[in-house]
Amino acid sequence: MKQALQHMRQYVLPFSGLKLGQHTYDFTMTKVYFDALAKLEETSEIYGLIDANIELKLTLEKQQNMLQFDFNFTGSIEVACDRCNDPLSVDASSSRKLIVKFGENDMEETDEIIVLQESEHKIDITHYIYEFITLALPAKRAHSIEDCNQEVIDQINHISEQNDSAPTDPRWDALKQID
Repeated sequence: MKQALQHMRQYVLPFSGLKLGQHTYDFTMTKVYFDALAKLEETSEIYGLIDANIELKLTLEKQQNMLQFDFNFTGSIEVACDRCNDPLSVDASSSRKLIVKFGENDMEETDEIIVLQESEHKIDITHYIYEFITLALPAKRAHSIEDCNQEVIDQINHISEQNDSAPTDPRWDALKQID
């Protein structure tokens, strides 16, 4: 837990001492990042995560009354294939914006706009990084059928054939006809 906390400190950005204008940060997200986040926030890890190598170029533009973050990700995550469970490299490149306004808690927030108290002097972007990477991943993560582990595919087909030949409940047979 202590190691996870130390690793995540780099994603807490103080902004009160920064001059107005643009500031750039470079981060690399690896499996260590996702493991540390899972320990701290008890979030569900990206399903089947094996490895990760994502470069984040973060641009913070400090303005008088707000902060604008531009997150630019390039890289990939290695996960288990949804079909055959073999390792699969998935592109995780994306660009996202986050606007931070200062004010009271009753101000309306959206997916891209958050509100901080005017007394705040730093922001933790750990969870935003995780959300943006997760949103960049496809919902279905699978090899093309010819690149999947053929032994696993053959076993799935064999089990499927066995299930198809088993007697079925006639009440459900009508539903099989619907496309």
